[in-house]
Amino acid sequence: MKKRFFIFALFFAFCNIFAHNIEFINTAKIKNAAKYSDKITFLYDNMPFLSGFIPDEYWKAPISKAEYREKLKDILKILAEYPENKNQEYLLLKAYVCEALYHLDEPDSYKAAVQAYTAVDTLKDKDYRYKWFLGSFYAHAGKPFEAIKQFEYILERIPREKLHPDFIADYAY
Repeated sequence: MKKRFFIFALFFAFCNIFAHNIEFINTAKIKNAAKYSDKITFLYDNMPFLSGFIPDEYWKAPISKAEYREKLKDILKILAEYPENKNQEYLLLKAYVCEALYHLDEPDSYKAAVQAYTAVDTLKDKDYRYKWFLGSFYAHAGKPFEAIKQFEYILERIPREKLHPDFIADYAY
């Protein structure tokens, strides 16, 4: 019993340590972010409950998973009201919300997260973070071969000294 708990605790810790994090999104570069800054604050304040999967028996959040799902769906509606589909930061924020919904077992959120991440691929001025976050998302969704493709894409194109240390940690995971 202790061994199973230790393995689960270790798995849970790694999921939360290496999960895609809203702190890597520069919301100051989103033109309309001021119109929904309270929603962005909600995401920051609730990051520990949104950035990785937590089984029901270990759920200790201030509100239920169902309430979180509803709040996140409302955030997606607000993001849709102020689309900035040519803005990487906006698309990463949208993907973060979709990924959080995936961690909360919302149907169709996996597909929505992948679509939001891959939408960045069409932009001219983009950096490697979308591939990084998509790779981490795939890894935590049990798609290791897709994850490896994303990380290798980055490693082939970006000099090591320009990579964020957390990228290396996610790649090692």
